[in-house]
Amino acid sequence: MKSTKINGLSILKQMLIMSLCLIMLIGSALAQNVNVKEFYEGDNDYLFFVNTLSDGRLLFGGSKCLDESKDITRKWLLCLNPDRTVNWEYITPEEEASTVFAVSERPDGTIAVLFDIGDEDHEAPEGARTKIRYFTQSGQATGKETDLPGIIQSKTNDTSCLVQMFLPTEEDNKTRYIITDWDGNPLDENNEILSGKKLFCEEIKGGILLYDSVSAKDGRARIIKKERLEGKPLWNVTLDPIWTDTSAVRINEIVNTKDGGCAALVCEGKAGDSDSIVWKYALLKLDTEGNVQWTYKDETEKKSTNSRIMIINRKIVLYSAPDQKDEKNINTPRVFQWFDLEGNHLGNNRLYLQNMQFPAMVPYLTPENGNDTVHAVITDFELLSSTEELWVFANACACSTREDGTDEIIAGSEDYVSIQIKEPR
Repeated sequence: MKSTKINGLSILKQMLIMSLCLIMLIGSALAQNVNVKEFYEGDNDYLFFVNTLSDGRLLFGGSKCLDESKDITRKWLLCLNPDRTVNWEYITPEEEASTVFAVSERPDGTIAVLFDIGDEDHEAPEGARTKIRYFTQSGQATGKETDLPGIIQSKTNDTSCLVQMFLPTEEDNKTRYIITDWDGNPLDENNEILSGKKLFCEEIKGGILLYDSVSAKDGRARIIKKERLEGKPLWNVTLDPIWTDTSAVRINEIVNTKDGGCAALVCEGKAGDSDSIVWKYALLKLDTEGNVQWTYKDETEKKSTNSRIMIINRKIVLYSAPDQKDEKNINTPRVFQWFDLEGNHLGNNRLYLQNMQFPAMVPYLTPENGNDTVHAVITDFELLSSTEELWVFANACACSTREDGTDEIIAGSEDYVSIQIKEPR
């Protein structure tokens, strides 16, 4: 009978090979599960996501630099096809201090774009704080403009109404909130059931929801449903604090769940100044009468109010934004939690961003001139609105560290990508 010696080194080598194979398989699976589409690399340009059009095209706003010296910039609309190729773009003929912050497709097929005019360095035109400009589906400006004299509070896309705030005057020492359509025609005036600090509206089956994103003086938030704006409320819901140490309740977002009800993302803050206040999140599902059907609570405290919710294939997706100090770190995982409409937790996704997903940025990460402080930074991370697939928009760039510890963007390193998040199985 032959005796067999066990070679420990040989076994160790086999184990290492098996481990490497397993890592490669896992890496391959992860790569197949993440669909990344790079669609723009901008030197001195800037883009942010605005809305998804009804046919799946994506609309971005921003500014475009027309010369290398950065002296000539224009406001910019960029429309991308679903495959991320350019469909059309619009560049304002003259420089202006404006920001695009909402888009709505109107019944006649035109695209209404809300421009906020003026900032600290540029005074707004007399009697006009906001303009609505109208475009064809192919991106041609129709020439029609509507001046809105109030300060726009509601920036929700695709609703039939907007909310304008009018500051107190000498004649009337009272802040007023007027709800108008997308042509500026008055529809209703807030009757002060809501605090009015940040009034939003969301269309829903059987009516329209009005809600405050900032809590009233009593520290609570309210939601009102109306059959039509000028009508009486069908119901009025007051959201009491969930946690005992809460000093303020605010509604981050409400989405239509298409079953007659809605989902609300609520954040509650502990007492403190604006720089030290910490927040907890809760996801609420409301039925057609405004009754809370179920609640999911996240006990994690964070200095961030950037979490979001979306409806994808009749499922609620909760994006739990990282803490404020970690949001720009490319190594911070982004967490997505999935729920059905009955409140069952269906699973989580954790998205780990990588430098190689931003190919235009990678060459700038090599230190030059002895500078070993070059690092990748996430400057923007948003959910792309959709109903069938979950995609996110991410903007990354290479930064060097100044002497005071702040980041300085390296020109030419900015890269824009969209990433698909697959539903957990």
